[in-house]
Amino acid sequence: MPAEPSQREWYCCDNYVSDRHPGLERDGHPLTGLDWLAVLNPGDVAAALGLTAYFVEAPPATYELSAPPARSTLVELHRLEPALPRSDENLLGWDLLYLFNPDAREPVTATVRVYFEDRPPVAFERVAQPWEKLRTPMHLPPYRDHVGVNTPYGLRVTSDRPVFPHVTRAEYESWDEHNPTAMYGITPYRGPLVDETTWCYADGFWQDSLEHPWREEEWIHVLNPGASPTRASVTFFTEDGPREHALDVGAERLAVVRVERLGLVPSGAHYGVRVRATAPIVVQQTRRTFEQGGARWTRSTSGTLAAPWRER
Repeated sequence: MPAEPSQREWYCCDNYVSDRHPGLERDGHPLTGLDWLAVLNPGDVAAALGLTAYFVEAPPATYELSAPPARSTLVELHRLEPALPRSDENLLGWDLLYLFNPDAREPVTATVRVYFEDRPPVAFERVAQPWEKLRTPMHLPPYRDHVGVNTPYGLRVTSDRPVFPHVTRAEYESWDEHNPTAMYGITPYRGPLVDETTWCYADGFWQDSLEHPWREEEWIHVLNPGASPTRASVTFFTEDGPREHALDVGAERLAVVRVERLGLVPSGAHYGVRVRATAPIVVQQTRRTFEQGGARWTRSTSGTLAAPWRER
């Protein structure tokens, strides 16, 4: 019989802090907020310029520039080398871990263990006071120092008393970090893990067609929090029959199946997904929608925690 789920151990395997996405550009410009300085030189000879930038905390930075004669020149401040400090880098993608302590008298001590695709896990502690909804901004230091940016990661939360976690993600247009274009939340899976080796979800889809106004990507996150590696298989149930993808998931590692890169399921096909492994795992789906031919910020995003399937 499976163990009774506790309220002291939780899993979430689709986490991501977006920032300077490699290759996410439009007309060669990185989509993380752009800033230009217009310089007009009305004379008939080139002008040498000294540009000094001043900051609240950092020391000034000086750049040597030039302005051609009889011309207005745009200086791309976002492309200066060395790069100017950017106050918006911490705000271009939010990943918030909330811990709610329902007890009116005692605090809760929670250990958050973070799992990655290609490096060992790290852990830190958080204490939620009685009746507190404690917010942990994973996209801000010091937690961002653990998870980095543009790096998928999974979470395991264990605690000395019952606690209720929730993860909220927001992704933003590059030049307006105050208004999310895409946002969703996930309630993590309640542990402890015992025999959850098979997981399913019904709504699988990705597409990349110039005939459609948007493009969609789908990632399947497979978290193995155990001390031993596991062999896993992903089955895509399409109208033409099942298609199989095999993978290895290391001990205490996260594996991410980027469906749009597999070449296994055609664009625009609808499918259900089953993930089987030789050890207990947690599976979660993420789908992102982008404007076809437009700037590559996330127009829409959603996450689905798959359901464990006990085959009897």
